[in-house]
Amino acid sequence: MHDPRTEAFAGIERVTGDPHSLPARPVSSVLTDTDGTLWFGLPEGGGLVHFDLQSGVIARFASDSSSSIGLPKNLIEDVMRTRDGSLWVATSGGGLHRLPPGASSFEHFRHAASDTGSLISDDLLFLQQDRAGTLWAGTADARCRRR
Repeated sequence: MHDPRTEAFAGIERVTGDPHSLPARPVSSVLTDTDGTLWFGLPEGGGLVHFDLQSGVIARFASDSSSSIGLPKNLIEDVMRTRDGSLWVATSGGGLHRLPPGASSFEHFRHAASDTGSLISDDLLFLQQDRAGTLWAGTADARCRRR
């Protein structure tokens, strides 16, 4: 990571047995939050990690079939924060997930074949918010649908 204040680079590594280091590699996406902490999306089963450069891992959101508050898949492709303060997470095979400001659990958005208003796919690659505030999601499949 590059610190523009000091112009220094620092590596963030996975250290086996250290719960404060990254749980897996590689990192597919990084979001610098307003408080200076980082959110890492890990594509190979590592989940979503909230990270502080001084103390390490603050929280890890990983797949847990016994809980509805976490993420259904550990394959994170993209992470972004929208202007309303929501944290959005795009997963490979697990759909789209939103953590509203101040919330402790995610809202889940998935593809449902019988619902034309649902996501077109659960295989998401990236997220972007346009000037009008619309959230756009890029999928891994070639299908598209306009509403």
